[in-house]
Amino acid sequence: MSHEIKLAIKVVIIGDGAVGKTSLCRRFLWKTFTHGYKQTIGADFYVYLWDTYLEELNVRVDVKWILYDLAGQFVTFQEIRPQFYMGARAALVVFDISRPETFRSIPIWIYEYWKNVSGRNMIEKRPLVLVGNKIDLREKVTNSVPPEWGKSYAEKLTKSLGFEVPYVETSALYGWGVNEAFKKLLVAVLKYYGLMDRLIKIVEEK
Repeated sequence: MSHEIKLAIKVVIIGDGAVGKTSLCRRFLWKTFTHGYKQTIGADFYVYLWDTYLEELNVRVDVKWILYDLAGQFVTFQEIRPQFYMGARAALVVFDISRPETFRSIPIWIYEYWKNVSGRNMIEKRPLVLVGNKIDLREKVTNSVPPEWGKSYAEKLTKSLGFEVPYVETSALYGWGVNEAFKKLLVAVLKYYGLMDRLIKIVEEK
């Protein structure tokens, strides 16, 4: 038997420019992909109602995703990005596996997210999912980021933070792993905010 749970979650999608953040959003929201690169100016904003099933709990969850796709030009939009972080419950931190420099930028983006998410002068370490995008290019470039790098970094974050940071590889072009990334983000939010235990109790009481 399944039970309906309704949630609204604000998420920021961050990472260097041209790593595929907007393409991931388009693939998730509308199952489409647009060829060519168009720079996000400040932030793009989406609201999406997503009905998904958590197999481990036999629960259907209605999620209202409030997605902020933030501009990846770190210096250019550094002054205006902080306003978009406030109130975010989680983040997708995206890099391009075909450009190792975007992987090396990840700590900068995570720090900016944690610094600005609460709107106070403190570092609040809220949940995130690490995403290696453009895996369809792995065999076409010579210096791609191997899966082990992303997994290792996610494991280090998990160990240091005390909560799980998943790593997911995706291709916005073909749709590979996109739904998985958002499902792992949902589970990360449920666990971090203590909602997973509440769901377990709801299921057990029914």
